[in-house]
Amino acid sequence: MNKITSKAFLRTLFVTQNRWHKHSVLGHVFKVIFYTLRYRPRLFLVALLHDIGKPFVAHKDSDDLQRDYESWSFTNHEELSYMIIKNWFIPERTKILIRYHYLIRGMQKALIKDPPKFRRLRRIWEKLPEDIKDDLYTFKALDDKGK
Repeated sequence: MNKITSKAFLRTLFVTQNRWHKHSVLGHVFKVIFYTLRYRPRLFLVALLHDIGKPFVAHKDSDDLQRDYESWSFTNHEELSYMIIKNWFIPERTKILIRYHYLIRGMQKALIKDPPKFRRLRRIWEKLPEDIKDDLYTFKALDDKGK
């Protein structure tokens, strides 16, 4: 885990993430908040906290090193984000949405690259209530708009 004073933490929080994001983590979160308040205000806390773990797990994998110095990876950021907020006094629904906000995209990626992982993620998906699934689809779209 990165320390708050580490280069990876500060660079990703304030400067840049990777080729899929035009903004830093903080800039991305602000944009997601903007779209969430505009289209689905009840998901405000999810928008605010969904990437809280990203700067802590920012690292360079082999793909990042081949691309350029501005590209970072954030493996399991959603689980760390959940671990950070799981004991906070916020609704359980918000915690679930933060924990699984990357699940749809994770399944899409794993379907092609890692079938065993896809099956594991699919089992998680199948256990979620339909209203949570609906919010995850909505939040994915808002998260994408903030990129």
